Amino acid sequence: MNYIWGMAIAIVYLFGPGMDRDFLHPKGKCPFKGGVIRKLTQPKGIIIGTEESTVDISGNDSIVLSAADGRVMEVIGLQYTSYLTIKVDTTIYTYIDIDRPLVQEGQVVKAGQEIAIARGKRIAFFVSNYHNKIFRNPDAYVDCTCELIKLTQ
Repeated sequence: MNYIWGMAIAIVYLFGPGMDRDFLHPKGKCPFKGGVIRKLTQPKGIIIGTEESTVDISGNDSIVLSAADGRVMEVIGLQYTSYLTIKVDTTIYTYIDIDRPLVQEGQVVKAGQEIAIARGKRIAFFVSNYHNKIFRNPDAYVDCTCELIKLTQ
């Protein structure tokens, strides 16, 4: 009986609606100066997150900034675009539609540090943890102007 109860708790924890509230880090910096979060409209390359968790962030220029202090985990170039991930404790920030990375895998970065040049003045962005659990409200984790429609739960 304890096994079944334990499995039920694990399933609710991993897949339940409350996962976003378990995020304990302070809100990170916006990846762009004057950045605005909007619903993902036209992905220009890869999308790793879900439709509700991946957002567009646009800014005044093409310089992408690190949202938090952390370590660059991946810098991956694909045919038409690149993406990079930065790990902060158990949280991973993913920046997609990068034209040119300015950091290397393993490099330690500070919040607000220039990490890439975007393919225009926008990136696709999402937040997850190291268990690949994607957080549904990226606007709760970075300090940008938000133009997202809030979903009721």
